[in-house]
Amino acid sequence: MSISASFDLLLRGGRVICPASGIDSVMDVAIRNGKIAAVQADILPTSAREVVEVTGQLVLPGLIDTHAHVYQYVTGRFGMNADMVGVQSGVTTLVDQGGPSCMTRPVSGTSSPSQRSRASMHSCRLTSSVGWNAS
Repeated sequence: MSISASFDLLLRGGRVICPASGIDSVMDVAIRNGKIAAVQADILPTSAREVVEVTGQLVLPGLIDTHAHVYQYVTGRFGMNADMVGVQSGVTTLVDQGGPSCMTRPVSGTSSPSQRSRASMHSCRLTSSVGWNAS
């Protein structure tokens, strides 16, 4: 008889903080099909295909960076790789505040810096977004 795991991944023993759910305690987080399936204390490790011990770590529902510079290869040292400063760093949403501008985007028909600034001041853009799905 074969026993299959009900969760794909189990984050075990981390401090879970979720303001929307009012959670701030040491708990386990189980994930199934890319979504949060359970958040509770002491989920059995045998219930997951993969277990990651996160004791002493924070488990958060995704952070929002409201001032990023991710216009990579264009804005010099300020243009970072969006994935590196985003999801690979625990940030699920980036708002690019330093990307396309009068210095990086030519605007046809304008010649003075003040004209180019006005033409490109609406360049703030949402770079990426991933949701936290708690059940």
